[in-house]
Amino acid sequence: MNLKYLFIIIIIIILGFAIWMLVPKEINTEDVQIEKSNQEVEIIYPNGGEVLEYGESYMIQWTNPNQKRILIELYKDDERIDGIVISKTEGIQWDIINLKFPEIYQGDRFKLQILDDNTYKVLDESDDYFSIEIPKEYTEEMNQETYKSDYQDYKNDKYGFEFEYPIELTLEDNSSINIYSSKSLCETDGYGFEIETIEASALNLEIIKHLGTSYDQIWEDVFGFSSDYYDGIKDIGGKQAKYFSQGAEMIFGRTAYLVKLSETEALEINTYIPILVYNCDPQLMISGNDIYSVYDKILSTIIFLD
Repeated sequence: MNLKYLFIIIIIIILGFAIWMLVPKEINTEDVQIEKSNQEVEIIYPNGGEVLEYGESYMIQWTNPNQKRILIELYKDDERIDGIVISKTEGIQWDIINLKFPEIYQGDRFKLQILDDNTYKVLDESDDYFSIEIPKEYTEEMNQETYKSDYQDYKNDKYGFEFEYPIELTLEDNSSINIYSSKSLCETDGYGFEIETIEASALNLEIIKHLGTSYDQIWEDVFGFSSDYYDGIKDIGGKQAKYFSQGAEMIFGRTAYLVKLSETEALEINTYIPILVYNCDPQLMISGNDIYSVYDKILSTIIFLD
């Protein structure tokens, strides 16, 4: 064949293919639906649009044909606020009245996420937001449940300070000072490791006094890195305290403060909040108060006696 004609044929084939690629094609929606229907783990309820009520119990349902070990977590405004369960089943009773901090769990932008316990990969989430409403009688009850009039004094002459803390909490004064709410037995997954049973409290505050050659040296000895790395500075009892926070992929979130008492003395204060804990018995509660506000209240009452 003449090379000229062969070249023309090749050009025609290329142009035809290019035109075919540009023509809109009908999407086979059946294939998409089949892919969705073959998904191993799917949320059934609540999956979006439901209105749940504080004080009631609901059955969270999902498919899990291969009994994969999964985590179920609750999100509000796309931010994780609670771990509900570690499970290999396809349903669990969810008692909303036992949520840790009821005020946080009111709104219309909630979703559930199911995650693979081994990889922490999201397997499915609610298709749309659902709501949780708190009836008026519970709102009035929660407004009455406050620590403001139920604080008691604590004084430590050895450490040289005093503060107030809620009477509902337990205080232990040993080598360190520990303040904590009632303890529950919970499970933690450790991101794919064997499930472990641990003891956890909704609130846990720890205070330790340290001595050293300088504030910077104490910081490095206590936390293991330079005092140049911190998240902020807070005034505690009229003294300066650098602090940092930890939380991602940890069983307990932590905010650590180091209060400068003098050139050679510092006070370490740690506040902890459970994150990767599930199946708590009893569920973690603390009188319907926001845990962060309780910590702030305690820290605001610290007075140094020097």
